[in-house]
Amino acid sequence: MRQRVLFCQWARQMIAHDADFFKYVLFSDESTFKNTGELNTHNCHYWSDVNPYWHRQVNNQHRWSVVVWCGIVNGYLIGPYFFH
Repeated sequence: MRQRVLFCQWARQMIAHDADFFKYVLFSDESTFKNTGELNTHNCHYWSDVNPYWHRQVNNQHRWSVVVWCGIVNGYLIGPYFFH
């Protein structure tokens, strides 16, 4: 938590020095898309009072996924780039 506070203080100093500072920072993210419709199985849980033993069957032999990366800097979109 302390590092986040220090980063925020540093960012405020940079903005005070140059109001356009964050125009030159590359903000990026990536996501994995799968043909099974899963977004992230680690963070995807199913809760049911009716059937607590329910599970989703996945056909592993026919799975594929693609990673998509994209960024933005100074109002310009970079990408998207696709990685198999």
